Amino acid sequence: MIDPKLIRNEAKIVLDSLSKRKNDFNLDDYLSTEEAARTIQTKVENLRSSKN
Repeated sequence: MIDPKLIRNEAKIVLDSLSKRKNDFNLDDYLSTEEAARTIQTKVENLRSSKN
């Protein structure tokens, strides 16, 4: 499994490496989904902290 931080910070390198392996990977979809998940996680954490 590839570290999500590596994908975020070094997207071009990861995409180049995957393309060399003939892996068709939609990096834009991954990055937008991962960003949405991080945003939701932040909102959940804020709601939990405000509840306490």
